Amino acid sequence: MSDLILSSIRKSYGAVSVINGLDLTIAQGEFVALVGPSGSGKSTLLRIIAGLEDIDEGTITLGGRDVTHADPSDRDMAMVFQSYALYPHMSVADNMTFALRMRKAPADEIQSRLKSALEILHLTGYEDRKPGQLSGGQRQRVAMGRAIVREPSVFLFDEPLSNLDAKLRAKTRTELRQLHERLGATSVFVTHDQIEAMTMADRIVLLDDGIVQQVGTPHEIYNNPINRFVASFIGSPEINMLKGTLGRDGNTLKLDNVSLPASPARLAALEAANVDGKTVELGVRAEHLDIAKPGEASSFSMTIAVVEFTGHDAFVSGERAGNQIVLRIEPAMQEALGSKLEAGKELPLKLVTPDAWHLFDADTGLCLTYT
Repeated sequence: MSDLILSSIRKSYGAVSVINGLDLTIAQGEFVALVGPSGSGKSTLLRIIAGLEDIDEGTITLGGRDVTHADPSDRDMAMVFQSYALYPHMSVADNMTFALRMRKAPADEIQSRLKSALEILHLTGYEDRKPGQLSGGQRQRVAMGRAIVREPSVFLFDEPLSNLDAKLRAKTRTELRQLHERLGATSVFVTHDQIEAMTMADRIVLLDDGIVQQVGTPHEIYNNPINRFVASFIGSPEINMLKGTLGRDGNTLKLDNVSLPASPARLAALEAANVDGKTVELGVRAEHLDIAKPGEASSFSMTIAVVEFTGHDAFVSGERAGNQIVLRIEPAMQEALGSKLEAGKELPLKLVTPDAWHLFDADTGLCLTYT
């Protein structure tokens, strides 16, 4: 098994620390997305794995072999860059087989690998075209093909879809995941787009300021964030945050006057954590809010700012006590409510699903409901 293991990785540029003691194990055949805002260290980490950046401390092993100081060409990895980086004067076939020809691989092996890669990427018949005769999506597939023919243990992708338009991006995203499944190689994919990470990765590594905030499956990170940063970064639209004081009304948990539907297990866990009376932040996603009936107890209201129709969903955005709130509703409900959803009107809301919310320490940002 060719597991990729990063241990205690540190990297600085002068006084600026970019990667701070990072530990990560990526299993053979796994698709892992490195995600984070600009400057979080994700591209630097990918370049460190590839051997394009030296590290100050730590070790990198691949399949039990220490590759910490190995040359990029000796790491059995292939990288696909954000820019296609194709030779404009070379044909598709020559671009894809360039590395093999430089290694003086046997001609029959080169042709066999080329034919296989062309079939996988649906590029058969384009062998003799130059990059300038291809669409953006086709150029990106050629760049992927150049990596595929090398048959590496690890594929490294540095935001390979960012130059594509929205429709082509979605299509290529699906093709890339299918390609991963077919090849069975390990893939490390850098992106700032959390939707790409959520839809493609087996696991997500969320970075901020060179520190791993959380590692988990898309479901784990979306539904069980470890802190406020993770909850806010993952998910579209962004999670709603409401600040208030936590208390109880009998067996009902409340944030100020907002009732928080909770299971007995969550109530017991919060009681054990002794958070009653503390100022906290409530995180609740747009799909876990509902419109309350007029005068319904324990509801809260927001002032509507705008309603956005996206086809499958409609999003109602507004404000409550300085906090921005987004509610997701069915388009049919948008039609039924009609003028009640006009800008400036008050809309009563409530939480309806037990435990479908998170509490964060107002000072540290740590999730008090993380399990």
